[in-house]
Amino acid sequence: MNSKIINVIGLGYIGLPTAALLSNKNFQVNGIDIDGKIVQKINKGKVHINEPGLLSIVNKVVFKGKLKAFTNVVPGDVFIICVPTPIYLDKNPKPNIDHVLNAARTIASHLKPGDYVILESTSPVGTTEKLSNVLKKEGVDIKKIFIAYCPERVLPGNIFRELVENDRIVVRQVVRDFIRSLKPRTAGKSLKVRDYQIDAVHHCIARDRALIVSPTASGKSLVIYSLVRYYHMMGLKTLILVPTTSLVEQMYSDFEDYGWSSGTYCQRVYQGHSSKVEKDVVISTWQSIYKLPKKYFEQFGCVIGDEAHMFKAKSLTGIMTKLHLCKYRFGLTGTLDGTQTHQLVLEGLFGPVEKVVTTKELIEKKSLANLKVKCIILKHENIRERMTYSDELQFLGEHERRNEFIAGLLMHLKGNTLCLYQLVEKHGKPLYEQVQKTQNESFFDDRMRKLFFIYGNTSTTEREEIRSIVEKENNSITIASYGTFSTGINIRNIHNIVLASPSKSRIRVLQSIGRGLRQGESKDSVLIFDIADDMTFRDQPNFTLNHFQERINIYNAEQFNYEISKVKLR
Repeated sequence: MNSKIINVIGLGYIGLPTAALLSNKNFQVNGIDIDGKIVQKINKGKVHINEPGLLSIVNKVVFKGKLKAFTNVVPGDVFIICVPTPIYLDKNPKPNIDHVLNAARTIASHLKPGDYVILESTSPVGTTEKLSNVLKKEGVDIKKIFIAYCPERVLPGNIFRELVENDRIVVRQVVRDFIRSLKPRTAGKSLKVRDYQIDAVHHCIARDRALIVSPTASGKSLVIYSLVRYYHMMGLKTLILVPTTSLVEQMYSDFEDYGWSSGTYCQRVYQGHSSKVEKDVVISTWQSIYKLPKKYFEQFGCVIGDEAHMFKAKSLTGIMTKLHLCKYRFGLTGTLDGTQTHQLVLEGLFGPVEKVVTTKELIEKKSLANLKVKCIILKHENIRERMTYSDELQFLGEHERRNEFIAGLLMHLKGNTLCLYQLVEKHGKPLYEQVQKTQNESFFDDRMRKLFFIYGNTSTTEREEIRSIVEKENNSITIASYGTFSTGINIRNIHNIVLASPSKSRIRVLQSIGRGLRQGESKDSVLIFDIADDMTFRDQPNFTLNHFQERINIYNAEQFNYEISKVKLR
């Protein structure tokens, strides 16, 4: 049920259809008009103007009690002014805004902090400012309410369609004030809303569909939260799609942290949780719902896809197809793969790309941790044959001296360290065992460091426990697969990241680096160690070394600060 009470001031050709449309969307609407005969007629479910479809809607909403008419202003939360602005027919014709200003005086005594005043009457430039001045003179603290101008641009006979479909101008300042009114916080402290976050939300609301590209660690979760709150205020159910159960839990807890009651408004959908829609906001993995029938998805008016770069998968495009009645569609991602095909697919699902800020800009503004990439090329001697890519991966994963080198590096690094690998059995487990051995046999620290191993079968609960521990630690080591920790996991307290397996994927590389870009109380910088391998055979470069060159191209494109050194392995 929509909790906002809307008062529509003026029940003429614009006001009454507006009131009828909103009440038909389950808002409680009070219609205000000085003409007692009009009020009486409406309260009987009748209308005084001719507009196709108006009579049936008014009759229905009046009967349901969603629309009531009054001659005097009654308490409400949103005040929409729809009074006439006739033209003075003299030597210098001009609009008469007296009715607008009188309406402002009438509603002034009913306004309270957080209320909205929306001027829908067609008015000349400067009317909104004059309206604000009238309210101020009447004793209203205009800094504590929201005032907007949203003029009607509809034609009689087609009003209901055009009220919904016509484009509206969304003022950035209004969006900014709305986000600030939510008073988002984190860890109990007020959260500063950054300009690019406001820009992202404004872009989405103004266009109904959008693909927002904002670097990993730039605060996309706050953008998602703001959009959820906005469309919840509009009375719509929202579906949020994420790739993992960990992200479901993380987003659920983020909303609670920001200051909203997740338990009241949100539900989680994945294995062990019912998919039946019982709350206004559903946070789900796409794996949990992609087989559900089209009727299930017809409940949602807004869909938000987090980590949208993954939506090229068939299951995801299938979900978006079933959301054919969903008008508001937004995708958010930190990275695209750089190909035009990938971008076109995502734009078809969500809308045009909007890149709101770059990683370099955020680092320069000190909104993200300072980044340094140290590339280490391990030179393998005595290579006797050229290997396939698969052979190379197996060779590197089982290479004892290579794992010893990485283990020693992990033990020497100070602070929380994340080491990312690709293959669980062929690399992750041997590397983890080597780190354990190195820690037990060495005295790199005056105490044993907490050591964690994460892969696909690690439960959501255990991952969340590890994430929580690392947030509070300052010297832990986490060895995790790219698939589990390179995407979407928010840990502010990562000081070092070691890329232990080769990759040329732009998305994987940037997402992985992004795990360390969040600032924390104990850090303002992050070190990235990119481990590359030179297994050149008879002057022919190996596959993984070529992949390293692809990563260098990425660092150059992103203007990252990096250096290259070489180490011989025997």
